[in-house]
Amino acid sequence: MTSIEKLLVQGIRSFDPREASVIDFYSPLTLIVGQNGAGKTTIIECLKYTCTGEMPPNCSSGQAFIHDTKIAGESEVKAQIKLRFKNPIGKPIVASRSLSLIQKSNKKQEYKQIDASLQSYTSDGQKVSKSFRCSDMDKEIPDLMGVAKPILKHVIFCHQEDSNWPLSESSKLKLKFDEIFSAVKYTKALKSLKDKRKELTTLIKELKLRLETISANIEHCNRIRKELIKAEEIYSNGNKSLEDIKIAIIEKQKTLSTLKIAELKLQELKNEVTVLNARKLEMERVKNQLFNSLTEVYQNETDEELVFMQSEFNRECETMASAEKELLDNSEVLLSQKETINNLLKDNSAQKGRLQSLISQQDSILSDRDKQMKELVTRYKMSDFIQIQLPYQKEIVIKFINEITQKFDTLTSGISNYSKLNKQKLNTIQMKINQKRVDSNQFTSSSNEKMSTITSNSKKIQSLDQEIQQHTNSISEIDTLEKQIQFSQSELSTLQSDANLQEIQQSLDNLTTEKLEIEKEIQSLQSSLKLLNLQASSRTRLNIKRKEIQQNQQNINSQLNNQIIKSINLILPNEFKLNDNDDKFRFNIIQRVEPIVPLINKKRLIFTNQLNELKQQFQLLQNKKNQIDAQLASSIEPQLKKKQIELESYEKLIKESNFENLDSNSNSNSSSSSNNNNNGITVLLFENKINEMKLSLEKLEKSFIVLESEDILYKEYIEKANQDKECSLCKNEMNGNELKSFVHTLETHCNDIPNQLKQLRIEISNSKIQLEKFNKLLPIIVKREELIEKSIPELKESQKNLLEQQLKSNEIVLEKQNQIESLESQSVLYQQVTLVFQYIDQTKQSIQSIESEIQKEEREIMKQSSDLRTIEEVDKDLEIQQEQLKTIEKEISNFTNKQKNDQIKIFEKERQLISMKNKLTTIKSASGIIDHLRDTKKELQLNNQQLQLEIENLQQSIDQSNNDVKQLENEFQQLEIEIEKKMDTYSKEKNTFSVRLDSINSLQSKILDSSELSKQLNEIHEKNQELESNLSTLSQDYLIGQQHISTIQQNLSSKDITKRAISDNISFRQHKNNVEQIIRQITRKNELIKEMMQSQLEIDSNKLEQEINSLKSKFDQITGQTAVLQSQINSNRQELSKPTYKNIDDVNKDLLVKLLTTETVGKDLDKYYKALDKSLMKYHTLKMDEINRSIKEIWQTTYKGSDIDTIEIRSEESGTANKTINYRVVMIKGDVELDMRGRCSAGQKVLACLVIRLALAENFCSNCGILALDEPTSHLDRANIESFANSLLNIIESRKSQKGFQLIIITHDEEFVQYLSRGNYCDYYWRVTKNANQHSHLERKEIAEL
Repeated sequence: MTSIEKLLVQGIRSFDPREASVIDFYSPLTLIVGQNGAGKTTIIECLKYTCTGEMPPNCSSGQAFIHDTKIAGESEVKAQIKLRFKNPIGKPIVASRSLSLIQKSNKKQEYKQIDASLQSYTSDGQKVSKSFRCSDMDKEIPDLMGVAKPILKHVIFCHQEDSNWPLSESSKLKLKFDEIFSAVKYTKALKSLKDKRKELTTLIKELKLRLETISANIEHCNRIRKELIKAEEIYSNGNKSLEDIKIAIIEKQKTLSTLKIAELKLQELKNEVTVLNARKLEMERVKNQLFNSLTEVYQNETDEELVFMQSEFNRECETMASAEKELLDNSEVLLSQKETINNLLKDNSAQKGRLQSLISQQDSILSDRDKQMKELVTRYKMSDFIQIQLPYQKEIVIKFINEITQKFDTLTSGISNYSKLNKQKLNTIQMKINQKRVDSNQFTSSSNEKMSTITSNSKKIQSLDQEIQQHTNSISEIDTLEKQIQFSQSELSTLQSDANLQEIQQSLDNLTTEKLEIEKEIQSLQSSLKLLNLQASSRTRLNIKRKEIQQNQQNINSQLNNQIIKSINLILPNEFKLNDNDDKFRFNIIQRVEPIVPLINKKRLIFTNQLNELKQQFQLLQNKKNQIDAQLASSIEPQLKKKQIELESYEKLIKESNFENLDSNSNSNSSSSSNNNNNGITVLLFENKINEMKLSLEKLEKSFIVLESEDILYKEYIEKANQDKECSLCKNEMNGNELKSFVHTLETHCNDIPNQLKQLRIEISNSKIQLEKFNKLLPIIVKREELIEKSIPELKESQKNLLEQQLKSNEIVLEKQNQIESLESQSVLYQQVTLVFQYIDQTKQSIQSIESEIQKEEREIMKQSSDLRTIEEVDKDLEIQQEQLKTIEKEISNFTNKQKNDQIKIFEKERQLISMKNKLTTIKSASGIIDHLRDTKKELQLNNQQLQLEIENLQQSIDQSNNDVKQLENEFQQLEIEIEKKMDTYSKEKNTFSVRLDSINSLQSKILDSSELSKQLNEIHEKNQELESNLSTLSQDYLIGQQHISTIQQNLSSKDITKRAISDNISFRQHKNNVEQIIRQITRKNELIKEMMQSQLEIDSNKLEQEINSLKSKFDQITGQTAVLQSQINSNRQELSKPTYKNIDDVNKDLLVKLLTTETVGKDLDKYYKALDKSLMKYHTLKMDEINRSIKEIWQTTYKGSDIDTIEIRSEESGTANKTINYRVVMIKGDVELDMRGRCSAGQKVLACLVIRLALAENFCSNCGILALDEPTSHLDRANIESFANSLLNIIESRKSQKGFQLIIITHDEEFVQYLSRGNYCDYYWRVTKNANQHSHLERKEIAEL
C-alpha cells in the first residue's frame, strides 16, 4: 500500500520562506494539534497540491498560497514543497514542487511555478531525478500512488472548506461522484459507441440507396453496350460501301473536270475574241479621231525621225523652263530681302521711340534719388554730404550708397548683439527660478513623507495601547482563574463519585442476559408459526381473499369521496336523493352503477361537442389576434422604429452642421414647426438660404473678376502715364508732381489688390464649401420633413388603429378562454365521474369472482381435520414475548443513555479544566509582552517628535524658496518688458533704413548715361538711311527679273504648238499599228475555237453528270446513316465513359462488401454498447451497495442520537434519452426515508460527510491506505465527538494490520486527541504554533504530555 513518510514546507502561507519545516507521518495514526490560525490546514493543502496540483479554494490563482512579499519585506518570495512517499510496491519516491511570488512595480503580484520533479531509486540504489511539466506531474503522481486523482482531491486530502461536499447541491454532488466513479470517460465511451452506431446506420442507408442506384445503372449500362456493338457493326459495313462509291465518283469527276476545263477554255477563247473585236472597234474610232485632229500630217518622215524631233523639242523646252524657274527663285529671294529690310526699319523706329522716352524720364528719376539722399543725409547728419549741391554726381552717389550700407550693417549687428545679450540674461533668471522650484518641491515631498510616517506611527501607538490594556486586564484575572480551577477540580471529583458507572454496567449485564433468553423464546415461537403455516396454506389463502374483498370495498369507498359525490349530484341531480347519508348514498350508487354509465357517457358526448365548437370559435379569434399581433410586430412597429431611427440620424446630421445663422435669420418663418428638432428648419427656409448663398457667391466672383481687371487696367494706366505724361481716360496732360501723385495713387491701389484678391478667394472658397454642404443636406432636410409630416404620423395612426383592434380582440379572446376553461373543468368532472363508475363496475365484478372462490376454499377446509392450536394463538404468544423484549431494550437504552450522559458531563468538566489551565499559562506569560509593547510605543513617540522638528525646518525652507521665486519672477517680467520696448524701437528704425536704402538703389539702377543714349539714337538713324537705299536697289532688280520671265513664257507657248503636232502624229501611227495587231490575234483565236468544238462532240457531258449525281445521292444517303450511327456510338461511348458507369461492376462488388461488413460492425457495436452499459450499471450498483454497507456500519457505531438509524447514498437513473445517474444523501428512520440536505443539523451534516468520506476511502483506496481529516469535530457535540473517536479507533484496530494504513487527523480539540490517545496507536503528536515573527512552527511532542 502507498504511504507518506515526510513533508517539507517552506514559504507556503504562514510558513517561514527562509527556513524549511519538516513533519514526519506515522502509521497507523498521525495527530496534528494547534490553535486556529496556526497553519494546520496548510499541511493538508500542501499534501493535496503536491499530489494533484490543485490549489486551495480562494487563493487568487496561487498568489495567496505563497508567503506574502510585503510581510517578508522582499520583492520575491520562493516556496518549496517536498513529499516523500512509498508506492504500493514499497519503492520510495520524492515529489518536489518549487514556486515563487514576485512583487511588480505596479503593485501587482506575479505567481510562477518554477520546477516540478520526481526522485526515485533504481534497483542498484542510485538516485534518479526527472523534471516534469506541472500538468504531466499532476497525472504522474496519482498513478504512482495507485489511486485516482478525484479520490485524492475529494476523499483523502479534502480541504476543510470543501469537506461538506456530500451534502452539497445535486449538480455539484453528481460532478464529484462522476469523477470518483470515473463515469465521464465511460459515459463518453458509451456516447461514442452510440454516435458511431448512428453514423453506421446512416452509412448503411446511404450504401443501400447507392446499391439500388448502381443496380439500375448496371442494367442501363448492359443495354447501352449491346446497342454499341450492333451500331459498330452497321457502321463498319457502311464505311466500306462509302469507300467504293467514293472511288467511282472520283474517276467520273476526273473525266467530267477534263471536259469542263476544255469547255471553259473554249468559252474563254470566245470571250477573248469578243473583247478583241470590241477593242478593235474602239481603237479604230480613236485612230480616226486622231487623224481628224491632226493640224499637220507628216507623211515623208519616218517614225524614228518624228521621235527624234520630239526629243529635241523637249530638250529646248526644259532649258527655257529651268531659266524661268531660276528667275522666279531670284525674285522670291529679292522679296524676302525686301521684307527683312522693312522689319529692320520698324524695329529701329520702335528702338528710337524707346530711347527718346528714356531720355525724357531721366530728369524725374534723378530728382527723386537726390531728394531721398538729401533726407537720409539730414536724418543721420552725414557731414561729408551736407555741403554738396544738387544734383549729385555719380561718384558721390556711389560713395553715399557704400557709407549708408555700412551704417545699415552696423545697425543690424548692434540689434542682434543686444538681443543675444538680453536672452542670456533672461535664461539665467529662468534657470534660477526653476532651481528654486525644484528645491521647493523636494522639500514638500520630504515633508509629506515624514507626515505620513508620523500618522502611521500614531496608529501603531493606538494599537499598542489597546494591546497593553488587554494584557493588563488579563493579568488581573489570574486569581479568579486559579479559584475557578480549584472549584472545577472539586466538581469533577464529585461527578466521578456520583456517576456509579460500575452499578450501571452491572444492571446492563443483567438486562442483556434476560434479553437473550427472550430472544430464544421468540425464535421458538416463530418456528412453531412456520410449521402451522405449512399445514394451513388453504386457510391462509382464504384469509388473503377475504382481505382482498375488504380491500376492494375500501377502494370503492375511497373512490366515492365527498368530492366525487358532489360531482355526481351535479351531473345526475334527479337520480339520487340528496338527503340520504353518505353510506346509503354510496350503496345506491354501487347498486345502480350499470345503467348509469351509458347515461353519463351520452351527456358527456353532448357536452364535448359544445366544448369543441367553442374551441373552434376561440381558435378563429386567436388567429385573428395573432394576425394583428404579427402585423404590429413585423410590419408597423419595425417600420415606425426604422423611420424614427432614420429621423434621429437626420436630426443628428442637421444638429452636427450648426445652422445658428440660418435660425437667427428665420425665426419668424419657423413658428409653425417649432415642435420639431433643430430649431424648426424647413425645406422652404433651407432652399431660400441656398439661393441667398448662390447670389452672395455670384457677387463675390464678380468682385473678384472686377479686381483682377482693375489690376491689369491700372498697371496699363501707370505704364501709359509714365510714357505719355497724361491720363489714359481724360487725356489731360500732367506735370511732374501731379503725375507722381497720380502714379502713386494707382500703385497704392494696385498693391492693395492682391490682398483683396486673396481675401475674396478665401471668401469664395468658404462660400462654395458652405453651399456644397447645404446642397448635400437639402435631400436630408426634404426626407426629414417628409418623415415628420407624412410617414411617421401615418404609421402612428396605423399603429393606434391596430392597437385598438388588438385590445378588442384580447377582450373577446379572454372571454372565450374563460368560457373554455369553465367547460374544460366541467369536462374533467365528467371524466372523473366516468372513471369512478367504470372502476366501481370492474371492482364489483372482481368481488363477485373472489366470493365464489372463497366458498370453494371453505368447503375444502371443512373436509380437512383441524389443529388444536391456531395461528392466532401462536401470534398472540409471539406478540407478548416481543413486548417484553421491547421493554428490556428500552431499559437497556435508558441505562446506556445515563452512562453516556455521565461520561459527557465528566469529559466536559475535564475540557473546561484544561481550557482554564491553558488560559492561566497564557496570562502569566503576558507580563513580558507588555514590557515589549511599552518599549515599542516609546520608540515610536520619540521618532514622531524627531520627525515633527524636521518637518518644521523643511516648511521654513519651502517658504524661503517660494519668496525667492516670486522676486526672480518679478525681475524676469520687468527685464522682458524693457527688452521688448527697445527691440520694437530698433526694429522700426531698421525697417525705415532698409526701405530708404532699397529705394535709392532702385532709382540709381534706373539712371542711364545721356550721351550714350544720344549716340545710340544717331546709330539707329544712320542704319535706317542705309536700309532705305538697299530697299530701292532691290526693287529695281525685281522689276528686271519679272520682264525676263514674261519673255520666256511667250517663247514656251509658241514651242508647245509644234511639239503637240509631232506628238499627235506619233500617237496616230501607234494606234494604227495596234489595230492591225488585234486583227491578227482575232484570226488566230477563231481557228483554235473551231478545233476545240470538233473534239467536244465525241463526249456526252450530261450523261456523265447524271451518273455522278446518282452516285453522290447514294453516297450522301449512306453518309447520313453512318453519321447517325457515329453519333449514336459516340453517345454510347461517352455515356459508358462517365464516372457513373466507369468500373461499375467493381464498384458494385466493393459496395456490396462494404454494406455487409458495415452491417456486421453495426451489430457488434450494439452488442458492445449493451454489454458495456450493463457492466457499468452492475459495477455501479455493487459499488454503491458496498459503500452504503460501510456507511451504515460506521454511522451506527458513531452516531449516538435516536432520530436517525442510518444514512445512505441514493443513486437514481434519469429517464432521459442520455442515461445519467443523479445522487442524493438520505437519512433513514424505520421505514421512513428523507433527503438529508436541508433537514439535518450542522453537527449531523459534518458527521454524515465524515462517515461518507471514510466509507469512500475504505472502498476505493485498495492501494492507498491514507486518509486525512481536517477539523473533523467541528459542530459535533461531546457525545458524538467521543463516539466518533471510538469509531476511528475501531477503524484503526481493524486496519492496523494492513501495511501502509495511515490516518492523519488535524484538530484544535485536545479532548478529542485525548480520546484517540486511549487506543495507544501513536506515541507522539505534532503541535503547530506561531513564533515571534508570526511564522508557523512545527514541534513534535509526546502524547503522554497532553
